[in-house]
Amino acid sequence: MQKTNDLIQWAGTVCILSMYAVMSFRKDLFPLNLILGFAGSCLFLTWAFRTKNLPQACVNFVSLLICGIGVYSA
Repeated sequence: MQKTNDLIQWAGTVCILSMYAVMSFRKDLFPLNLILGFAGSCLFLTWAFRTKNLPQACVNFVSLLICGIGVYSA
C-alpha cells in the first residue's frame, strides 16, 4: 500500500515539474503544460484521498478545476 502511494506521489511530482519546465522553456508546446498540470493534479488528488490528507485533497481539487477549465478553454 505504501509503495503504491509513493509511486502515485512521485508520478504527480514528475508531472508538475514537467509542467513548470514546459511553461518556462517550451511555450511552443502549449497546451502540454495544461495537460501535465491536469495529470499531476489528478495524481496528487488520488494520493491525498488514499492517505486521508484532506487539506491537500482540497488544494488538488481546486487545482484540478483550474487546470480542467484551462484545458477546456484551449
